[in-house]
Amino acid sequence: MKKKMWVRLFLEIAVIFVAFVAILTVANSTCLLKYYVLREKAEMRKITQKIDDVDLYSDTETAAQKLSEILGDGNYSLKISDSFGNLLFSSFDAPVADYKGALERKKSDSDKGSSKTGEGFSEILKGNRKVLRYTATLSGGETLYLSLPVSLLQSSAKTANQFIVSVAFGCLLLTILWVLLLSKRIAKPIREMTETTELMANLDFSRKLTPTSKDEIGRLGEAINRLSENLDMTLKDLNQKNAQLRGEIEAERRLDKMRKGFVANVSHELKTPIAIISGYAEGLKLNINSDEDRREYADVIIDESARMNEMVLGLLELSRLESGSIRLDPTVYDLGAQIREFTERMHKSFEEADATVEIDTAESLPVFADGARMGEVLQNFLSNAASHVRRGGTIKVSAKRETDTVTLSVYNDGEQIPRENMEHIWESFWRGEVSHKREKDRFGLGLSIVHAIAEASGSCCGVKNCKDGVCFWFTVRSADDIVGKTAPDDTNSAQ
Repeated sequence: MKKKMWVRLFLEIAVIFVAFVAILTVANSTCLLKYYVLREKAEMRKITQKIDDVDLYSDTETAAQKLSEILGDGNYSLKISDSFGNLLFSSFDAPVADYKGALERKKSDSDKGSSKTGEGFSEILKGNRKVLRYTATLSGGETLYLSLPVSLLQSSAKTANQFIVSVAFGCLLLTILWVLLLSKRIAKPIREMTETTELMANLDFSRKLTPTSKDEIGRLGEAINRLSENLDMTLKDLNQKNAQLRGEIEAERRLDKMRKGFVANVSHELKTPIAIISGYAEGLKLNINSDEDRREYADVIIDESARMNEMVLGLLELSRLESGSIRLDPTVYDLGAQIREFTERMHKSFEEADATVEIDTAESLPVFADGARMGEVLQNFLSNAASHVRRGGTIKVSAKRETDTVTLSVYNDGEQIPRENMEHIWESFWRGEVSHKREKDRFGLGLSIVHAIAEASGSCCGVKNCKDGVCFWFTVRSADDIVGKTAPDDTNSAQ
């Protein structure tokens, strides 16, 4: 169980105040009466000094008045006798106002039972009461007896002690309440700082403190806020750089994997034609007698050389597109006319596949693009469709205007592409078969070139499986919003 700071602070301060009240109570109970006695003794000495200054014999009326003033409202009892022990006056049997009669009696009323005692304080019993008596010798030789009932001091001390204890306990209750509120007030910002720093330790910097004071605690809260913001910014920057680094590492791995795959694919594609050329060249070297065989050998060598040259040219074009070495030259031309021309140009491929071609495009469809590169896109899409359309199937070529773009689509009703192969169809030498089956005029570079043209021109390309086949698409900018369209003759020149 975690200890709360405000509880500990409250207990420590409360214990101090309780101890203070306890000490005060004990001190009052044991020392207050002694304090009152000491104070009354000092007061008796002062009264004695004042009485010593009074002339007791010349004018009794004046002496009585002065003694009355000196004793005041106190509860003192006064008795004065001369040096022979004769009672001059006494206040035990008469109030201070009757001192005149006592002074006039002088020697007639002597106190036979009294005797001269030593000077100082003593406690005596008078009846059933304890009395504090002060005995002193005046300057004229008279003996003064000044008495005060001890019960009065005890009563005053008891009353004062009860009052002080009551006030002390009242103050203690108020102090405990005040300490409780104060300890919570002091501990609250510290508790908030503790919770905030615990969140910071768990990399959560969302919570901020709201300092309400300008003292050390307030400045500490502001410092924690600044620390949280700095750590949050630093951590975000570090995470961003780590993510960027991971991305770069992953891209490097993919690039290395693609490079190795590219080398393997190129090697595979070149191995077969090189072997064929080598074999047929050796046959020619052996001076085959038949002219027809020599011509056949020569034709094979020429075909394989042309095939290798076509592949090398394709690789070179792909490399130049990806590196940005080829500068595109967009112009306004008729995409619809280009579609019809390329479809007619490739009719033999469609006939070999026993496929029907359907064209869905406007008679005139002006676009703003590089006509030569769009020709490559269209040729690769059509070639891919002719290779994958089912026997007796259908190839649909369409171009639809959509706001400020035109989407070129080529559909064939061949076998759909598995979902796991979708991301690989734009890779070089990827033809969808693990065996790399050798096909004439197909190297797996066409779709890679299409993808490179899309990136170079800022267009988009893609593929999707339809209900009964596959559709490849490519977007190009519409020329409807471009002023000054080129003449129809520019179409042929763009191709």
